Amino acid sequence: MSLQAPKSHHFTPIFYLKEWAVDGRVTRYYRPKDVVVASRIAPKNTGYEDHLYTLHGVPPEQQEFLETQLFSPVDSRAAIVHQLLLSGNLVRLTNEQRADWARFMMSMQLRSPFSLSELQRLADQNLRMNLQPDDAEYTAIRKPGEPKNIYDWTAKYQPHVIEEAHKHFLPGLIDHEELGQYLVNMNWNTIDVSTASLTLLTSDRPFIHTHGWKDPRTVLHFPLSPRRLFIATNGRVRTIQVMMTSPTELVKLVNNQIVGCAVDFVIGTDNSHLSLVEQRLRKLSEEPLPGPIGKGRPGCPT
Repeated sequence: MSLQAPKSHHFTPIFYLKEWAVDGRVTRYYRPKDVVVASRIAPKNTGYEDHLYTLHGVPPEQQEFLETQLFSPVDSRAAIVHQLLLSGNLVRLTNEQRADWARFMMSMQLRSPFSLSELQRLADQNLRMNLQPDDAEYTAIRKPGEPKNIYDWTAKYQPHVIEEAHKHFLPGLIDHEELGQYLVNMNWNTIDVSTASLTLLTSDRPFIHTHGWKDPRTVLHFPLSPRRLFIATNGRVRTIQVMMTSPTELVKLVNNQIVGCAVDFVIGTDNSHLSLVEQRLRKLSEEPLPGPIGKGRPGCPT
């Protein structure tokens, strides 16, 4: 690996977190132990894990493929769209930019450490199903004392193939044509909630929804900043219903979902949400709410 290879892989991009920064720092809520702590931190110093996407068992020049060739381009293009959405210029988005934003939101469902662990379990289940059945060709060449099936042989002699199979699935899932196109075709809108009595929060899992994607009642929420919310619905009637909700009530609803779905941390502009986060952020002894991968399927709609 070259000295220039990226080390810190941000699953919550810096450009996104900066919207919650005040004097260069965001307020991060998390549970180091039992009690929630609200601390000030620079956006670049949270929402990352070292070598989260690094591939092993491949040539050095390919080890950072996911970070440099997948997530970096996805984030760079999304940052441009993000600014347009913040300025209320949704109607100016090109078809390509709508696809860029859809791809970014899809990535935000799958790229965190917890989501990757869910994907890893699903990938392992698939590998066991496909590699453990009797294989006449393998049986014919199997030596005495060798593992009884291809899965066990691979786990013994090439463990990185088993351990990192899920990472190789990421590009296809993030760029899933059917799911991505469905999201692109939904009814998009942004809502200015600056008149609300409180601000929007975000977290390590900011892309949330109320029902299955194809349900006519569903609303996909994605906080763009403390004062602007992105939504996607399956029709204008549902969009109007959401937009008729008072800004304060809408922010309360979204914040409850954001905190309830968070795995490790919540982000705000200040510590004014401490009571809510203490009440809603999962305890360390509790399992996080499962994502789409955790439910045994690689995403919605259903």
